Amino acid sequence: VERLARSSPSSVRDALRFASEKLKDTTLIRAARDACRDDVAEAFVLACEGLHEPEKRLAEGLDVARKAARNGDLPKAREAWSRLKKTTLGDEWPLVGTGIGSRNEAFPAEAFVRSLRKKADSLMSLDDHTKIAKGLDGLRADLKKQPRKSVRPTCPLDKYSGWLRDFDGAQSLLHVPGGRVAGFEPSLDVLPSKQVPKKMSVHATDARRLNFLVKGGEDLRNDARVESLFEAISVTLKTKGCRGIGNALRTYAVAPLSPRVGLVEWVPASPPVKAILLREFGLGDSTKGEALWIRAQRARDSLLLGDADKASKGFTKKRLRVKPQEASQALFAARKVLDATSGGLKRHLEKLSSSAEAFLCKRRTYAYSLAATCAAGYVVGLGDRHLDNFLLSGDGALVHIDLGYSFGTGALLPVPELIPFRLTRELEAPLEPVGARRVLTSHLETTFRTLRQPRARAPLLGLLEAFVREPVLDWLRGAKHDASLDRDADDVEAGAAAAPERRVATARGKLFGANPCHLLSREVAGNPMLEADMGQRARTVVSGLENSARHGLRHQATLNVEDQVRVL
Repeated sequence: VERLARSSPSSVRDALRFASEKLKDTTLIRAARDACRDDVAEAFVLACEGLHEPEKRLAEGLDVARKAARNGDLPKAREAWSRLKKTTLGDEWPLVGTGIGSRNEAFPAEAFVRSLRKKADSLMSLDDHTKIAKGLDGLRADLKKQPRKSVRPTCPLDKYSGWLRDFDGAQSLLHVPGGRVAGFEPSLDVLPSKQVPKKMSVHATDARRLNFLVKGGEDLRNDARVESLFEAISVTLKTKGCRGIGNALRTYAVAPLSPRVGLVEWVPASPPVKAILLREFGLGDSTKGEALWIRAQRARDSLLLGDADKASKGFTKKRLRVKPQEASQALFAARKVLDATSGGLKRHLEKLSSSAEAFLCKRRTYAYSLAATCAAGYVVGLGDRHLDNFLLSGDGALVHIDLGYSFGTGALLPVPELIPFRLTRELEAPLEPVGARRVLTSHLETTFRTLRQPRARAPLLGLLEAFVREPVLDWLRGAKHDASLDRDADDVEAGAAAAPERRVATARGKLFGANPCHLLSREVAGNPMLEADMGQRARTVVSGLENSARHGLRHQATLNVEDQVRVL
């Protein structure tokens, strides 16, 4: 590794940055890190972390410290607190200096923050990890009670980073995905989502403008690997006679910079499907749109559950135990609310088309794209596919974003996801009146017939191996937590270590034609949060109704391509 760091430093710099925070003994890689060290690149990472809201950085840092204290790891807890003081709570950061932006300068001076810092300093001087954990829990609760600060849609870059504002590519060498940096746009776009990510524009030395979403508070290594799998699937399809479907599977660059921040390439002119539907339904903003879906949910739930407390655990259990006839009536009530607002995506594509021929071209791209995203999402076990997690480009191609719930994570939720991919009537509507299912079935069969060929499958299996050899930290944490919930688990550590292999084995099975019902049933059976009767009901749902293809093929372990697509 040290030889590689000397000969090609940029190839291992980011990996060593992650490893230095994961390994207990960093002396193993210290020489390699020193060999490829680049102060400009390290300062850029810290400056990007500074674009994340300081309140959220403080909360995330406290979470790391209190978790370490609970586990009795006082050195790690103190290290996490020390890092917070050097960056989030400091007025001068390592490598960045005083160019931390007015927002980051003002935050440590707030009265509540000064008080919190004083209390945390006194806690960290104790030797009792239980008292430290309890005290940090209290500080975290106090922080949660603080009022949220409103953010504007745009702001000056120097509000969060003077270092980025003053960066001069003629004086320093810095690369991002797509090119070398000459400078940064002096303004940021702020997105109104939970983590408040920022859209940053980079001026490249070849006069191009590169746009990125800076996502703080997340480890984007999983997203980067899933995107690399999507890219491999796209290349495989294009080189094996499925050029249309392969071209329609759109990918984008993901650059994890540290466990706390990363860059995501901005996909141009591609609004979320939810925003498109809100506009097409004439609902204006998201508030009115949410009101429509809430009315539909209430119409369903009032029939299903009466006036149950929506936030209670009993509500979830009652929903899972509902009788089929009651569920059917509730679904009808919800559909009645939504019936007046269908066909939004089709109308959107029609408006983007200057002629009938242009619309047919966009619809063909959309059909290819829908098949490609369904197949690729199924192979990687992609979940959490709400309408904000699909983009629709101007030429009709769908794009998956926010790839954190992958490799069967959805099946491990308190209410498990029991579908291979999202295929609702709104997504089918643009393919009518030619028969959406018939078109999609044909494209899916072509896709899986190609991916299941031995020569096409080999590179995908090689990429999957990386998830086993170096699983992301979230996988290991989640697996350890799930193993600890399982009362029958004799060895929590062994159960957690085997989890990455189990997840990847499921993905391999999909490429070899394993029955989707068997794979999903196995994932649901490993959900420690489902009680026995609810787990059995979930597996019954997976097996399908009596007259369905799933039910008829439920005893077959391996399926041919046609049957695999029928079951999906």
